[in-house]
Amino acid sequence: AESLISLERRKEKNINRDITSGKDLPSRTSNVERKASQQQWGRGNFTEGKVPHIRIENGAAIEAGSSAVKLLEREVNILKSVKHEHIIHLEQVFETPKKMYLVMELCEDGELKEILDRKGHFSENETRWIIQSLASAIAYLHNNDIVHRDLKLENIMVKSSLIDDNNEINLNIKVTDFGLAVKKQSRSEAMLQATCGTPIYMAPEVINAHD
Repeated sequence: AESLISLERRKEKNINRDITSGKDLPSRTSNVERKASQQQWGRGNFTEGKVPHIRIENGAAIEAGSSAVKLLEREVNILKSVKHEHIIHLEQVFETPKKMYLVMELCEDGELKEILDRKGHFSENETRWIIQSLASAIAYLHNNDIVHRDLKLENIMVKSSLIDDNNEINLNIKVTDFGLAVKKQSRSEAMLQATCGTPIYMAPEVINAHD
């Protein structure tokens, strides 16, 4: 089967620029990158002083018609078709001769992994809330014949958080990064065969292509 294994992507960085200026955004050698900024958003669609997450496609490194372009187009189509409280919302798509910008809703609290690293662990109630929200999002995707295929802590963003009376965090999570996601043509379609995902999160039998 075709291998689509993704490597760990760099952590998110801040873009210290105005999106409306003529300066190029930082680029990288990998195909897609997600960015966030606190600079002014110049199109009036978002909260003043905040810019949504921006995924940057470096078109200079990708030939038209390549598998990477097809994956990006598939990601955009999937994001446009979904609407769920725990799935990242695609606000807009901008395209230049060399780059494509996927503008996502802003998730100010960053990655779930970053919060876990700071806390050390989640309580049982905190974990229950996270799993309930995540299960709701995945059930929605599967009911619409969409398979994410790269679920991991780094691909779960936190839009906001609230400390309750028991000093526990209620996290409003958003599943993001649909770069490896696929939509089945029908429920009768055969089981997906491609090996994909992030190796450290994959079961050994998947990596070894065992049944």
